[in-house]
Parts: sequence; structure tokens; C-alpha cells
Amino acid sequence: IADATHLTRHSRANLIDIAEEFDAECTAVAFDVDWETLSDRNSKRTGKDKVPNDVLHNMYLDYQLPSESEGFKKVHIVNLGGNK
Repeated sequence: IADATHLTRHSRANLIDIAEEFDAECTAVAFDVDWETLSDRNSKRTGKDKVPNDVLHNMYLDYQLPSESEGFKKVHIVNLGGNK
């Protein structure tokens, strides 16, 4: 299990390569959240848990939903407040 922020195909490629090296099935679970919901949830965070709004917005703009064409055997998209 790799639990991290891998926003782009490029950032996920190494994990997929490692899974293939060990002949492991690679499944992605991604959360699809609209900007308003994401921003609202972040505004309720405090301390180190709160991401600066400009950083969060740039991450949101860079985000690419994972797909089977990357090498995932399965992709599960969880919709949490709408699509981009």
C-alpha cells in the first residue's frame, strides 16, 4: 500500500514499476473532489494539517485522475463532492 499524494501520471510511474517488478497487482483508489468542497474542508483544518490555499489550488490544478492506461489493474474513483 502506498498512501501518499501522487498527483500526476509521472509521480505514480515509479510505484507501478515497483509493483510490476514484484509481479504485484496494482490498484488505484482516487478521490475526486470539487474545488469548493476541497477548499472548505481545508479551511476547517488547523496547524500543520492546514495546507496554504495557493499550494492546495496548484495541487488541485495539477491533479490527474489515475487510469488503467498507466498500468493499474483496477482504478476506483470515489466522488466526494463533485467532479473537477
